[in-house]
Parts: sequence; C-alpha cells; structure tokens
Amino acid sequence: MGIKSVLLPAIVIFLGYLLQGHVIPYARRSYQLMGFSRTRSQLPPVGSCAVAHQDKFLGCEDMHIYKKEKGTTYIFAVCLAEYENRWRSMSELRAIDKENRPVPTPAGDKIWRWRLETDEVVELELPGFAEGGDERAWHGFDFVESAAGILSFYIINHKVSGDTIEKFTHKPDPENYTFTHNATFPLPENGIGKHPNDVYAYPDPTGKDIFYVTSEHKYDLGIMRKIEDYTRRPWAHLAYYSSETDWKVVKSGFAGANGLAGRKPTNGGPARIYLSELLGGNIIILEHRPEAAGEVREIQTIPLGFLPDNPALSPGEKDLYIAGHPKPLQSYEHFYKPESISSGSAVARIALSQTGSDFFGGKDEYTSTPVVEEIFVDLEGKLINGSSTSMFWDKLPPVGATEDEDVEEGEAVVGDLFITGLTGRGILRCREFKYDASDEPTVKEEQHEDVVEENDYEEEEGE
Repeated sequence: MGIKSVLLPAIVIFLGYLLQGHVIPYARRSYQLMGFSRTRSQLPPVGSCAVAHQDKFLGCEDMHIYKKEKGTTYIFAVCLAEYENRWRSMSELRAIDKENRPVPTPAGDKIWRWRLETDEVVELELPGFAEGGDERAWHGFDFVESAAGILSFYIINHKVSGDTIEKFTHKPDPENYTFTHNATFPLPENGIGKHPNDVYAYPDPTGKDIFYVTSEHKYDLGIMRKIEDYTRRPWAHLAYYSSETDWKVVKSGFAGANGLAGRKPTNGGPARIYLSELLGGNIIILEHRPEAAGEVREIQTIPLGFLPDNPALSPGEKDLYIAGHPKPLQSYEHFYKPESISSGSAVARIALSQTGSDFFGGKDEYTSTPVVEEIFVDLEGKLINGSSTSMFWDKLPPVGATEDEDVEEGEAVVGDLFITGLTGRGILRCREFKYDASDEPTVKEEQHEDVVEENDYEEEEGE
C-alpha cells in the first residue's frame, strides 16, 4: 500500500470535516450577522415614535436609566458636543486622529441628565475638570449608588494623552447639576484594556472602586486589524480593576468585546454581567464572584441575529435590551458619511428569567437558550441610524401621579422605548410600546407584524 493511497483518503476526510464542521457553519453565521437575508423592517405604529431634544443630544454613545423614587426617573447620557470628536471613540481611528486633530480642537463631550416625568434636560457641570475635545471624549459608562443615595459614575475617557476611567459623584436631586470629579484610573501600558469600550461597576458595600472594562480589539490598524474584523477573530478581552488586584485580564477569547451591563446587588453578593460580543453576534453571561477577586464564571452564550452594541437592563433587572447593527457594512459606511448614507438599527429583548440556570430552578448544571425577541428593526434608518443603546421605561404614570402596582406575570407591559444612535441628533422615544411580561415572550401582532413600507414614515421633528 503506497503513501498516496493512505494520505489521500486522510486528506479528503480532514477537508470534509473542516468544511462541514467549521467552514460552512462559519459562512452561514457570517451571512446572518451581515444582514444579507434581511429585507423587512419591524417598526412601531406610525406616529408613536419621535426624536426628542435634537438641540441637546448629539451622537450619544451610551445612556443609563435611574429611578430615584416614585415620580423621579432620570436618563443619564454621554454625548458629543461636536461630531468631529466622534473619532476619539472609534479604536481604529484613534491612532490617526491623535496625529491629525482638527483645528481648532472640537469642544469636549457632554453629560446630560433627562428627567422623564417633566421632560427637563440639563447639562451637568464638571467643575475643575479639563475642557476641550482632547480631554473629554466619553465612551461607555456605568454607575453605582451608595446607601446615602450618592451616585458614583465610571466613564471611559479617550484623552489624546491616553485612555482613562474617570470617576465622578453626583447627588441626583432636581436642583443639583454638579458632577464632582473624584479620581482618574489610567489604563495600563501593558495592553490590558488597550481599546476600552464599556464599563460595568460593581456596587461594593465598603465603597471600594471595583469595575470591569471591555477591550474591543487587539490591533489598531493595518492588515492584522482587518483580519481581526473580517474573520471575527476572538482576540478581545475583559479587564478588571480593584484596589486589591490592580488591573488584570479576567477573561479573553472574545470576538469584539463591546458593551457591558450587570446586576447591582445591595448585599455584596454575586452579580450577573452581560457582555455583548460584537463580532461574534452574541450576548455572553458571566458572573462576578466577590469571594474570588478578579475572576468570573461563564454561564451562557446567547446568539443574536445582528451585531450587538450595548446591552441595558430594565429598571427592575427583569429584562435585557440590546441595541445593535442589522446591516453592519452599511453602518460602517454611515459612520464615515452620516449625512449621505443611512444605517440600520435593531433592538432585541431577552427575559432574564429564561437565562442561565434560572429557568430550571437555579441548578447550575442546566441551561437553556432563551427567546431573543427582536422588538425594533429599522433597516433603512427611517427613525434612527446606528443604534448603540436602548432602554425601556415601564409603568408610566402621569406627571405628579404615583406608579401602579407591579405588573402581573403574563400581562402586557406598556411603556416608552428609548434608542440612541452614534451619529444622530436627539434620542428616539417610542411611546406606548408593548411587550409580553410572561416567561415565554410572544410577538404582539399589532406591534411586531406592522411591516412598514418605504414611504410610511416621514422625518420626525424633535420635541
């Protein structure tokens, strides 16, 4: 028996295994994530959505909702002052932008607070903090609340001199507009957190600074960056910081570690963390364990039908909302030419009662893939372009009224859906938005089968 007669069948078997086990599944998944098969938008009823406060909000990359008490709910948003500063938040362009800054330097980014009951929007003051786009280039952020009701914010800042995490404190009273700067945490020069994108802050009962930061890419520019992007290489990581451990990588192997969200336990216990794997098209559920500083336990990977940007928890931490990009190639072109090229947007919802082991009574050995309910798809960018964050505000009372009782399981929840985009002015607000509150979400016929024809939506004016 000759060598050829042995090697040839072995090579054929190996190539067949490679093709069936890796190449074809990879090609199918790539085709889905690129949105090549998408042809229909899925929008709320005409007239229910409008872009709010276009004169204030510009290219707001991230936002968070905070319920202070009944009748007082805030959205905090980090936004641009001028679109020319957008390149500071895009890792591929930061190296170029650093050497070719616009002249004059763009104004520094802003932090806004929007009270939903009264529709009051105020720019928060940052006394003593450096101004200008070289010193204020916000990206993702998070906050924790102390027992005294003080909020501590941790915000990624892409300063020209180097990336940092800036800590601010704020007492969320209607007459207080001050953001007090407390500390700066520089990203290390050893590559940990090299391309920071988003933050999850853990509410430590003793007041320690504990937070996670996603590092979205390994490479800045060149051929290796293109390989990383277009072949969806798992070269990104999740970094961790505390005074006990300093900076460390807690988990690697992500294909584009992007947005973060997480639960806020009040007793110092474990916390679920939700990481959006942009290039992989997944939400990855991890668990922070206080007894093992700087270690996380992976619980579950949930595949999506689009590239996810930022995840956000509902105020009651029952649901996860994920904004993202259903037509990524179109979005990429849009970021460079936002005035002439539109970009799609998408939002999905996951009932967290279905995730991890919760659906099976808390036994760690059982997991189930939850229903991923796409509740908003705007392929042509008729309502909003380049969605980056979405939140849902439920049980809306009239101004001055008290909130209703908790919604019973299985009932329809009505509220406002908020979506922000990377390039546009204003934040999209869709009123009277509905979803099923049961453990098995169903698609509402009146909401989700309303396929909108090309000319059904006119441009909405800001409120």
